[in-house]
Amino acid sequence: MSQSDSNPSADLLERSLALKAFPPLASLDERVLASLAQHARTRRLAPGERLTTTHPAPRALRLVVSGELRDELRGATFTKHQLVGGPHALALRADKTRLRAESEVVLLELEDRKLDALFEDEFSVLEAMLRGLGRVILQQGTVYLDLAAEPTVGTLGLIERVQLLSSCPELASLGIDILADLGLEGERIRIPRGGSLRLQGAEQYAILLQGSLTDAAETTLGPTCLFGWLEALAEVTDPRRYLARSPSEVMSFEAERFWDRLEDYPERGLRLVRVLARRVE
Repeated sequence: MSQSDSNPSADLLERSLALKAFPPLASLDERVLASLAQHARTRRLAPGERLTTTHPAPRALRLVVSGELRDELRGATFTKHQLVGGPHALALRADKTRLRAESEVVLLELEDRKLDALFEDEFSVLEAMLRGLGRVILQQGTVYLDLAAEPTVGTLGLIERVQLLSSCPELASLGIDILADLGLEGERIRIPRGGSLRLQGAEQYAILLQGSLTDAAETTLGPTCLFGWLEALAEVTDPRRYLARSPSEVMSFEAERFWDRLEDYPERGLRLVRVLARRVE
């Protein structure tokens, strides 16, 4: 029979070390890890024991501390220092799960409702989650995001800027007020044919309004392309250079403003975590 400790048997240090071994959280300092560990609980499963969850049971993130756990519905196996369900689990869907312990298993669980409170108290945890997801998405080969709206190259006032930004599902999750703030900070840049645009590492991202650009890998970018945002999210510090194949215009944004707004509204950041997690295979 499973044991769920309301007063976890593993002490705070052990839980902190287990959390630090999870790559997206590895950069957190000891104080933040301790805060995160206090929100988590320990669950133990005997070999052969099953853990089945169905909605509306509390949704939770589960990190394997030791042992091996198998998802019988999807055929996946999770071992030490892995998040059950992989990064996709951060979407916190209400899916049914049926997990079987292949050996003696120790899990750390963090319920959905506790994540909300945690992200409000410790923004660095939210930031680490978002940066970790950004790296996973980049590793899977997604570099650019397409916007559904056609850019307006005229005056491009605040309303048009918000419409443009909100046509990207990831950005739309931030809410109109944040998008309006980001839109006001956007800088329009014209690039002649044969000219180049340089984005400063993790500090900038941009939308191609008109024309055509190519990157270092000779990938062609067309209008409605959001580029540099995933790299800024993942904190990729290498500068990026784009060559204009035709007269082009972009709107450039500062990533620092994006992070500042998320720190002001951490609940929007949690929403973004879930949207990004759905991109993870």
